[in-house]
Amino acid sequence: MATDRDTLKFEKEGSDDVKDLYVDFGFKTTSVPLFVPLETKDPPSRDWNDEDGEDVLFPETLRLKAYDVDVNIVYKGALGTFQSKLEAFYRYFTTNGTEINVFSPYSQTGCAGARFKGFSNISLSSDSENGDVATLSVGFRVTKPEQSYIIR
Repeated sequence: MATDRDTLKFEKEGSDDVKDLYVDFGFKTTSVPLFVPLETKDPPSRDWNDEDGEDVLFPETLRLKAYDVDVNIVYKGALGTFQSKLEAFYRYFTTNGTEINVFSPYSQTGCAGARFKGFSNISLSSDSENGDVATLSVGFRVTKPEQSYIIR
């Protein structure tokens, strides 16, 4: 059974159908990200070689940069099941609408306007005693850093 620490919730933009990382796909998180934008865009500026410092146009409001989030996840299942679970997870993110809202029940943070970037660092061990055990990272690009996504 998954706890809030072990899972993420996903909802495609324009849909009310919420998917759970563990319940719907069989994966658990091993690290819980904070979906908090931490960097602003650089204001327009010019650096003149013959002058000290730089000329900066200071805006009324600094705008936030889009950012990347990597989530470390793990899978443990019956022998030979990892590939089909990974494919179902991939298809969810890449078909029938690709703008995703992501929420972490553990950190109570979420983001809107995310898109799937890919899987990385996949490590799989398969044997008849332990079944399939895999660790991997899934990457997201958060394109709307000013918007939170919270499920209450």
